[in-house]
Amino acid sequence: MGYLKCNKCGKRYQPQKGESLDDLNVCHCGGEIGYYLSSYDLKRRQDYIPADEGIKKEKTSDRTWLLILSIVAVLILMALPALLIYRAYFSG
Repeated sequence: MGYLKCNKCGKRYQPQKGESLDDLNVCHCGGEIGYYLSSYDLKRRQDYIPADEGIKKEKTSDRTWLLILSIVAVLILMALPALLIYRAYFSG
């Protein structure tokens, strides 16, 4: 007998005797219920499938660092000519 788990909230269901799998296709939270052959299969799949939130945070973090580095590079490139002009003007 297999196991059922909501893909949205994570609640697990185990069908009772005489209960059809078609009766349990939507969770109380509105999420879709997935079917797993065993509790081991359920746990094993969770180990290998990363959470979407972790992926989004990682991408956001990379973008943030790229933005910061870009801003610093632009400021340095703008500051060098200004310093050279300042030095030439006052060395006079």
